[in-house]
Parts: sequence; structure tokens; C-alpha cells
Amino acid sequence: MSGIDIAIIVTVLVAALGAGAFFLIRHLRSKRKKAAQFDFATKHGIDVKLSPELADLKPETVEEWTESVVSFWEEKKGWSREKMLKNLAKVGIFLYDELYLNRVGIKVNGITWPNKFEIEMATLPKEGSSHTPFTKVKSLFRHETSHVLAGYVGGVPFDNVTHHALFSEVGLGA
Repeated sequence: MSGIDIAIIVTVLVAALGAGAFFLIRHLRSKRKKAAQFDFATKHGIDVKLSPELADLKPETVEEWTESVVSFWEEKKGWSREKMLKNLAKVGIFLYDELYLNRVGIKVNGITWPNKFEIEMATLPKEGSSHTPFTKVKSLFRHETSHVLAGYVGGVPFDNVTHHALFSEVGLGA
């Protein structure tokens, strides 16, 4: 083996180690940022950022909601439980103590950003509503996670009209 061959091999090895170190550092920084951004992650991998109004919401509660919505779609549409949980594990949920969210000029109680796997929810019920912040978020969780499941597991195009028609058809009730 010539000196040039050895130099090429050493250069390739150093470049590979450098690239590996770069990606490892980037991954660790990303994990640290994610951990700082959310209050907890459920056993299913759903990250949750709590609002002051729902600061006592427990991971176990969100896990129960997750099991319920996954079982619902498994029963109604036969969607793969494994595939549903895999997609929900990518989701980050942000709770805001507001009556509604103003997103893209539209007032909503909750919104799903499918390309980012993020869900935002307003926690405060309207005056005179029978909802509490807890029951409002429970219902919104079922509804908004169903958008993720319909789009990524059911193959239903991400379109509010289409999704809401499906939710009505199967009696989602959220």
C-alpha cells in the first residue's frame, strides 16, 4: 500500500468520525432541547407541555386517553394499533390557557400541524359551558390526535372537511 493510499484511508476515517461526532452532538442537543420544552412524555412517547390551568394533568391520564382513542379507531376502522402508537409517539402537545387559539386568522379550540406532528389546544371553556378545562382538553385530545391517525394511519387526506365527515360518520364524539 502506498503512502497516498494510506493518506486517503486516514482522511476518510477522520471525516467519518467527524461526521459521526457532528450527528451525535446534534442529536444530544435536540434531546436536551426537547426535554426542556415539554413537562413530560407519556409511555407512548407523546410529549406534553402543560399550561398553568392544567399543571396537575398526569402522564397516566394522557396515557388512558391515548389507549381510548387507539382502541376506538382499531374497532371502527381496523387500523393497526402498532402503526397508530408509532405515529402518536411523534406528537408534541401544547396547552394554552385561552378561550380559543387564533391560528392563521381562524379562531379554533385546537389545531393539528400534521407536518410538525404538533397539536395546540386552548384549555379555557366558554362561559356557561358545561366543560371544565380538564374535560375540554380530554375532548380536544381525542379529536386532534384523531387527525394525526386519520392522516398518517388511515390515509385520509389532511383536510378538515374530510376528517370531520369521517369523525361524524364513525361517531367520534369529540
